[in-house]
Amino acid sequence: MNKLGFLGLGSYSTLYYIQQLNEQYQSQKGGYSTCPFLMLNADFDTINPHLPDQFERLQQALLPYLQVFEQSNIKQLLVPNITLHQVLDQLWRTQKYSFELLHPLALAAQALRKQNTKTVIVLATAYTMQSDYISNFLHAYGVELLTPTASQIEQADQLRTTIYEQGISTKVQEDWQLLLATVADNVGILLACTELCMLTTTRVHVYNLAQLQLAAALDSLSI
Repeated sequence: MNKLGFLGLGSYSTLYYIQQLNEQYQSQKGGYSTCPFLMLNADFDTINPHLPDQFERLQQALLPYLQVFEQSNIKQLLVPNITLHQVLDQLWRTQKYSFELLHPLALAAQALRKQNTKTVIVLATAYTMQSDYISNFLHAYGVELLTPTASQIEQADQLRTTIYEQGISTKVQEDWQLLLATVADNVGILLACTELCMLTTTRVHVYNLAQLQLAAALDSLSI
């Protein structure tokens, strides 16, 4: 069995990923199954103050954890924070690791190609929605990224903040549906922060980066 590594980053997103891993693994395997993985729980207070773009400090904070994972002989690494993958991309250009990073954007590119989706809009943090990181990444796969309107950015970021602070209420779900209604039906929606990935939608072309990572992690354990 391949060994899965998991980097804990903040209690809210970490608990969500752990719950999903265990629930989906148990659904597949039955019985009293729980997902086997090696977890290092980072002190998020040494990382969060440097998000989103203090790249040098973020690299210094992440390197010790990556070194432990390397020594542990894991095969895949799951990092439950979309923003940090920009920093991890930089580290992967200068460091060599024997394990594979379950990269949410690479997984999204595969899913977009499979569904032949050529145009998407990102709903995430205000920083992510206004950054060119995802746009540049997906452009290499022939995907056009639409820029959210100022209203969409404000609504999405407010929803994300509310979910983190108060959880998911009926009002949050209603506001979420109102936000989704502002996106044209022929445009794919890329959910690129954990809080928004927790929300439900009946839209067809929605690409949930957290669920794509989770699915890839569980697939790796079945090899």
